[in-house]
Amino acid sequence: MFGMQIMDTNELYELLKELSTLENELENTVNSGMVSSCRLRKYKYMLNDIKKEKMEIEEELSEINNS
Repeated sequence: MFGMQIMDTNELYELLKELSTLENELENTVNSGMVSSCRLRKYKYMLNDIKKEKMEIEEELSEINNS
């Protein structure tokens, strides 16, 4: 992609770790029952985005490791 930096595997693993932490924190917030329905919907969309991003990173790491 234009303008996108190529990241080394250590950076990708670090990003994956940070996304996992964020995902866990957001899931805990969603499951707490202390969130308004409007925010709950927003947080669920954010969780889906995080999961998609994690899958893309995992696929990229898999390709790197298999080459």
